[in-house]
Amino acid sequence: FKARFYDANNNLIGELQRTYDANGTNITSAETKPYASSAYRVELGDAFTRIQGEAFKDFKHITNLSIGNNVIFVNSNFVSGCTALQTLEFPNVYEECFSENLISNCSSLKKITIPSGTTEIYRNSINNCRSLQSITILKPNGVLSFRDSSGEVFQNTNNCPIYVPSDLVNSYKSANGWSTVASRIQAIPT
Repeated sequence: FKARFYDANNNLIGELQRTYDANGTNITSAETKPYASSAYRVELGDAFTRIQGEAFKDFKHITNLSIGNNVIFVNSNFVSGCTALQTLEFPNVYEECFSENLISNCSSLKKITIPSGTTEIYRNSINNCRSLQSITILKPNGVLSFRDSSGEVFQNTNNCPIYVPSDLVNSYKSANGWSTVASRIQAIPT
């Protein structure tokens, strides 16, 4: 499966062909930038395992970005400045850290789900997303840890609820680094 780029009328405007192999495959900002001013929707197929820094930075028109199931690493400023982005779908197999400023200045984004395999994040990995209605953390065992030791957690995210597994609500509220957002932490709705 390739990376596919679609315009406002849902017409295919470009593709990046990749074949999945055991060594993984990167997608870089140099490859995506030609579509920055015209793409409204992007699908990244299962051939991609790593998304390099700023790969979709400042894609002003993109409203939907779906990521293939084999992605295990997404670098800093991944979707920084994507002001029209409303839907961002991470695969459940994502297993590494949410990098610094991974999702920032996405003023139309409504929901973010941190996949169950993610083990740590930076405090500023999600910031300045002022329309957020929820952040959901699916990690089933233990509290998601912070890679850094200072900074504001989820800054300027509309004071939206932070949903965690019901049996971990109290653990999150009392865990190191989470106290500043403890009032926002709730059980994932059933």
